[in-house]
Formats: sequence, C-alpha cells, structure tokens
Amino acid sequence: MPPKKACPKIDQPKPMRIAAFDFGSNSLKSLSAELKGSKLHFLTSGRVLTRLGTNPRLLSAEAIKETIAGASHLLAEIQKQGKPDLILAVGTEALRQAENTAELVSMLQAATGIDLKVISSREEAELVWSGATYGRSFTDVELVLFDSGGASTEICRGKGVALSESVSYPWGAVNLTAAYIHRDLPQQDEIEELSRFLQKLLHPSILCPAKLLGTGGGIQACAKVAIADTRGEDNTLDGFRLHRKELERQSRLYLSTPLELRKLIPGMEKDRADIIPAACLLYLQLMQAIGIDSVEICTRGLRHGLIVRYLQENAAQIPEA
Repeated sequence: MPPKKACPKIDQPKPMRIAAFDFGSNSLKSLSAELKGSKLHFLTSGRVLTRLGTNPRLLSAEAIKETIAGASHLLAEIQKQGKPDLILAVGTEALRQAENTAELVSMLQAATGIDLKVISSREEAELVWSGATYGRSFTDVELVLFDSGGASTEICRGKGVALSESVSYPWGAVNLTAAYIHRDLPQQDEIEELSRFLQKLLHPSILCPAKLLGTGGGIQACAKVAIADTRGEDNTLDGFRLHRKELERQSRLYLSTPLELRKLIPGMEKDRADIIPAACLLYLQLMQAIGIDSVEICTRGLRHGLIVRYLQENAAQIPEA
C-alpha cells in the first residue's frame, strides 16, 4: 500500500478520482472510481492478458514488455475520463515468486509513473474480501469466498462482512495447467492426477458448509459460457448463480474439446480457453469439499478492495456504496 505521507488529502470539495491496478499472474486489470462526497462510484474497468505466472521463478522479457505496454494502455484509457488524483497498484503471486520482480517494478515506474507494491498472500485475501463484501448485505451469514487467478487461489471465511480466516495456495489456472495438462486435448491420466492433487491441496478447516462466493476472471468466464455471452458485464454477472451441474457440463465439454474448437464455444473468452479446464476442475473440487451445489458470482474483488481499504484508512468515514 502507498505510504500515507505520499497520499493526498481526501476531504476535498471536488470529486476525487482513483485508479487501481491489479498486476495478476494471468492478466493485468484496472479500475477507476470516483469519491463524490461520501458516495463511492466504481466507473470503468479494463483487462489485458500478460501471463506473468507462466514461469514461476523468472518473469520473461516478453511478459515484462507486454505488462508495461498494457499498463500504459489501461492508464491512458482511464485518463480519458480525467487524470486520477491517486493511483494504487499491487502485484500478487507471480511477482511474489519471481526473482526479477524489481526489474519490472523499476521499468514500470520509469515508463508510466505507476508505483507497484507487491503484497503478501494475507494482504491479497484481505483486499479481495473487502472488495467482494463492500456494499453487500450478509448479516449473520456464514461465507466462504474464493478468488482464483493465474498462479494463486485465496479462500476466505467469515460471517457477515467480518473476515475470520483465510488461506492462500500458490496454485491457479496458469501454473496448474503448466504442471498437469501437457496436451492440446487433456488426457485421462492428466485429469486424474490433477484431481488427486486438488483433493489433497484444499484446506479442510476453512471449507465449512456456507454460502459460497466466487470472484476472479476464471469463474466469471465460466458464467459467461453458462449464459453463452462473452459480453457479460458486471451488472449481468454479479449475483449470478452458477450450479454444479452446469460446471460439470462445462468440464466435460472442455476436457473433450481440442483447444482451437474450445475457443469457439459460445461465451468462451479465447485467451482463457487453454487454462479453463484446470480452472473448472478447481471450482468443482471446491464445491465438493464444501458440500454445496452452487456458487454466487461476485464481480468485485481485489481492485475494489484496494480502493475501499485506502478510503477506510484515510477518510473520516467509510464511503457509501
């Protein structure tokens, strides 16, 4: 998180514009927001594919170049609406693991002015929880929330909007695919080995019977396939209930369809087609471990939490949704 001494005062009469960037292991995501009085409005979001998590120990020169180019593009799009008063940017698992993260941080700062902070898995889980529960009413409801990205999966548990426990796994759709699925059409032995790994991986204490929320690009991609529409927006997908039978249908489809044909599935995001089989298996294992039949899609997550947490720590009052 940016140091408080560098943060502008936010008790300004004019609206305050904030930009948030999530340098994830699969993609780079942006979000713009405006604080007007005590009201917080989330405006536009953007995404570019980066695949920083492809190599767990070393960011490739190509991935660094594409990430900086993507950040420049997303920042320019935000600036079309007006220059942000504050830019918040965090990096997650791929940047926690890579030996040359400092190289990306330095080059990004020089090229864009964005000050990128690499956060811990615990901080990531807390921000995801803050973003997902902000503006929602979950009074006395036991919640389990998962956010699965390219190289890590965070699982949180709490009651209402209070986070009580979280666990982070250094596994997501990108590195699970690289480790277990080696052929264009996944083979039965690969599927079985991945399934066994996921069964052993998941932490039993946190996976209690509860209302299940899912956030992140992968589970939203499955929801878009369920409605057969790649254009599914936040207001369409938020609160959408994805049932286990539908995920089982999708899993069978992904595991029996070659990559190029997988890209043509109605609703499929083409740049996720290679990693969606592993992602779908992970979601199914989570649902089985909890013992429930559906997951509710939440379109808010880390970027939203980054903005909300900053305002909570620096404002006189918590902004209204």
